Amino acid sequence: MTSLAVDPRVAWQTVDGQAVVMDLAEGRVLGLNPLGSFVWTLLSRGADVAAITGAVTERFDVEPARAREDVLAFLGQLRERRLIAERP
Repeated sequence: MTSLAVDPRVAWQTVDGQAVVMDLAEGRVLGLNPLGSFVWTLLSRGADVAAITGAVTERFDVEPARAREDVLAFLGQLRERRLIAERP
């Protein structure tokens, strides 16, 4: 997977570990669960898939293969919703 970043048309806020993401161009709002919020925070700080997967593995005590599968699926959903994009 290519390097990904938060789309510039997206605003977000994290409160008590829960992220709310808003597509400013379309007015769509997405609330993220604790795992999604954790991944979003790492992504917004520039982490790549390998770093995100490693952090999810450690924090949520999940097997690396499963963590990678889940992270890639979640990032795929964010891309479909145009909340993240390939880094230039």
